[in-house]
Amino acid sequence: MMTTYKKFTGGPAGHRLLIRMDADKPYSAGGIYLGAKDESTLTKGTVVQLGRNCYIGSGDEHCWCEVGDEVLIVKNSGRLITEADLGDLVKDGTYRIINDIDVIYNLSQVM
Repeated sequence: MMTTYKKFTGGPAGHRLLIRMDADKPYSAGGIYLGAKDESTLTKGTVVQLGRNCYIGSGDEHCWCEVGDEVLIVKNSGRLITEADLGDLVKDGTYRIINDIDVIYNLSQVM
């Protein structure tokens, strides 16, 4: 029996998120990490896109974050994405693709 899959166009694959990192991160113009100014192990960013399988099977009944939410992630988790990888989508900042479980805290949900 042949399985057919619904075509998914654009966005992170599977359980991954695209995060726009805060502008004050210590990267060179070429994307090389220059070292931290502080000793914090967490960093902030904003969710830009969610993969279609984010948080499915996590045991929760809801997503931990949504597009536009500001989140804390482990510094240097996932993979740095450059303009060479995604073109104009990441032209205006520093981006990382991370796994959904790497979101440590959702700052947008703080009351």
